[in-house]
Amino acid sequence: GFSRLSDALHDNDLGLILDFVPNHMGIGHADNNWWLDVLEWGQKSPYAQAFDIAWDALPYRRLPGVLLPILGQPYGEALQAGEIVLKYDAANGSFAAWYFEHKLPINPQRYSEIIRALVTTAHAESEPAGQQLIALAHEHRNPSTPSYRDAVTLKQRIAGIDGAAAIIERGLTSYRSDSPEGAASLHRLLERQNYRLAYWRVAFAAVNYRRFFDINDLAGLRVEKPAIFRGIHPLVARLIAEGKLHGLRLDHIDGLRDPAQYARRLRRFVTKARGG
Repeated sequence: GFSRLSDALHDNDLGLILDFVPNHMGIGHADNNWWLDVLEWGQKSPYAQAFDIAWDALPYRRLPGVLLPILGQPYGEALQAGEIVLKYDAANGSFAAWYFEHKLPINPQRYSEIIRALVTTAHAESEPAGQQLIALAHEHRNPSTPSYRDAVTLKQRIAGIDGAAAIIERGLTSYRSDSPEGAASLHRLLERQNYRLAYWRVAFAAVNYRRFFDINDLAGLRVEKPAIFRGIHPLVARLIAEGKLHGLRLDHIDGLRDPAQYARRLRRFVTKARGG
């Protein structure tokens, strides 16, 4: 559709101006890979530098993390109501908690304890797939494993065990909040993540990441960092190089840490993309 529009504009000697927002990006839900990686790995994520996060600002918590004010009611009530659910993605061997449409990745360094609990609950210790899962959990029993780099391999190995998905699905009842034990297990797991779930009303006082005004699902970007600048402009560069984009209208540039620096860098960027 965009290609047809671009061709029609070209045929009629018209250009296209893109409304571009360098100051922030949409987060939450399940479709921002940068943000999801930060939730999964915290400060170890290479994308953590993209956001302004006060990691040590969470109250009543030993571990640093991001406050996520996405709950429609206080955390304890949401947990007891079964609104937070631990799920397994069999396609890529990963675990995530879900709050309705919000995906909350589980740090792979907690997979070992999850797998052991699931196999035990499923009574699958004597099954071949259960034994392979237990062996894999034992291999990663050190809470500092896997590393960020090795986590992809761990997920692939879990997904590659024939029969593992059925065992995991049976065992997930151990994290269901319809029982006091399940709710407690899920709570302990969530307390060990790189985020803390909270009632949306606490955002006004306790949120610890820079937002666009007070909109929780628009997180500010550190565009002053060269790597972040390069990371948010590849599509713009391609469209300019292909002759499909002829201007940029910058929205909310006043929200940047250094608007003048951004404008100078953008001018050089556009010149290079045009082959100049």
